[in-house]
Amino acid sequence: MNEPKNSPQRRLQFSVICGIMMFCLVYSVHISGVLLTIEPFETKFPGGNFCYKKFSRDYVTSMGIGRRLQKEVLEAFPEEDDKAVGISVKDRKKIIEDKVYHVYLDNPKEVGGVFSRWFSGVLVSDNEKVSYCDPLFEKNPTIQREYESHKDVPDNEKSAKDLFHETVYEHLALPSVDSLAIKFPFTDGFSGSLALNYKVRV
Repeated sequence: MNEPKNSPQRRLQFSVICGIMMFCLVYSVHISGVLLTIEPFETKFPGGNFCYKKFSRDYVTSMGIGRRLQKEVLEAFPEEDDKAVGISVKDRKKIIEDKVYHVYLDNPKEVGGVFSRWFSGVLVSDNEKVSYCDPLFEKNPTIQREYESHKDVPDNEKSAKDLFHETVYEHLALPSVDSLAIKFPFTDGFSGSLALNYKVRV
């Protein structure tokens, strides 16, 4: 505190802090995928039972919604039962993560902000529907009561967390079709969400 403003120690401290901040910024940009070239390739969309919630909010919000969805699905698989069949919690989380999909309905160049519509849900086969979807549908009565108690509040004034807890699960059968896909690194962070929104979706 007693160091002069122009002392070498203060200049060194300032340089170190700026260096750390610059490193964090460059690293964040690097892992977010901003510098990558997008290369689409043809593949087969698997199709199946899509158990989802529908939302109207900025598409960046869907990443947080996806994490909440994964947590609810994970609750349907007791840890003891998974251990009995040789599946760790980490493995189960990875299995669930690979089944979570977001279906975006609007062109973000034309429709933005709270008006952008999308579905977030799990895509599973007929054999997996009972274990993945049915526990979610069982939550609908509680979700409906939560919605009724807050229906006077406009959706655009609610947080993403509130929207998630007040939106019921629905079901849709998606067909298997030829599709274009891309590989894009997603870090599940703020910079990754922005890069995904403006480099992939737009």
